[in-house]
Amino acid sequence: MDAKSAKNTRLAAREGSSTTDGAGRFHWPSEPPCGRRSRCLLTAMSAFSLIEMLVVIAVIGVLAAMIFPVTKAVNRTRIKSRAKAEREQIVTAIQVYKSKRGHYPPDNHLPSGYPNPYVNQLYYELAGTTNWVANGGVYYQTSDGQSQIDGHSISLALGSGVSGFVNTASGGSVEEGSTVVNCLMGSLRADQLGQTPSGFKFLVCSIPLPASLRYVPPTPPHLGSGQVNTNSTAAPWYCAWRYNSSSPTNNPNSYDLWVDVILDGQTNRFSNWSRDAVIVGSP
Repeated sequence: MDAKSAKNTRLAAREGSSTTDGAGRFHWPSEPPCGRRSRCLLTAMSAFSLIEMLVVIAVIGVLAAMIFPVTKAVNRTRIKSRAKAEREQIVTAIQVYKSKRGHYPPDNHLPSGYPNPYVNQLYYELAGTTNWVANGGVYYQTSDGQSQIDGHSISLALGSGVSGFVNTASGGSVEEGSTVVNCLMGSLRADQLGQTPSGFKFLVCSIPLPASLRYVPPTPPHLGSGQVNTNSTAAPWYCAWRYNSSSPTNNPNSYDLWVDVILDGQTNRFSNWSRDAVIVGSP
């Protein structure tokens, strides 16, 4: 075998499948050369990878179908826990008010013809106010500094039967030894306050209403709703806490406190007469 044939034989041996004829001449195998064989292998691998990718996509789809409901349930539980925590915050403040003043905060008696029974003075009573006379009117400011309002605006919000607050002090400042008590202890966030067009603020749950239940003025609002920023129709709308201490029906010896929160199209009522939220027909 000459040197050239020996070289071809060694090359074929490395390739693993070459042949030589009787004269020692080298012949390529029936398979394509190395470069072509690699391209064929890559083509086969690409086809296999496409199948694998389709299988993976299908598996991801199945997992997503299982995970999304779980995620939704977790979010729903988180929202409910948030509403319960805010309820307990208000309940605690009401108890502090009663222990300091000897009675529960007054409610809005809803004068005949008043259109919105969802606004009450609970925020002002729990926060405590100072009042003073200026420009022929009486003005009130909450101890947390989040609201200043006059007697006329109070009557617009609550009706002519209410023009002031019980938990208040005269003179524009709270002096040492005053009977004014900030029962909320500064723990109230801005998103827990709604506001009427006249600037009267009231307690709301910080969970916004679904967009479909919000409105653009002057259309009447969804029952139990309040807007944090009345200067913007894009601002979030929240559900108002309702309060009844003059004629409670669920807690005859104390007061009724409740709020309706819309979750997944259902009205969830959080109240001080039920530990958990109760599904009701409408707010």
